[in-house]
Amino acid sequence: MPIVIPGQVIIINPREAVEPPVTVQFVAQGDEWAVISLDGHTLFIAGNTRRNYTVNLQPGAYYLEITGANRFDIWDSGYLDVGRSDANVLVIRYSQSAGVQVAGDPYAWLPD
Repeated sequence: MPIVIPGQVIIINPREAVEPPVTVQFVAQGDEWAVISLDGHTLFIAGNTRRNYTVNLQPGAYYLEITGANRFDIWDSGYLDVGRSDANVLVIRYSQSAGVQVAGDPYAWLPD
């Protein structure tokens, strides 16, 4: 809607909202090897020395699956909905015994 100033007409066009990427940090708990997959693609393998992984994701829903080293041993799976709040950093802690815990947005994790 135009804003009318006596003697002049000023039209303000709203800017398109640009949603910044969300930083997601995966933190392995325990000593087990793990495979992190997003939407069916391997994102990271947590082995002996490298246990943490950070990735920037565009806002949206991703199917997250965390398995043991053989990928048939599913530890936890579900949807990770990033960018749904103002939180621009999510920390995901995972282990074989405890599954997945998310810090930063308590509603970002929707387990199967």
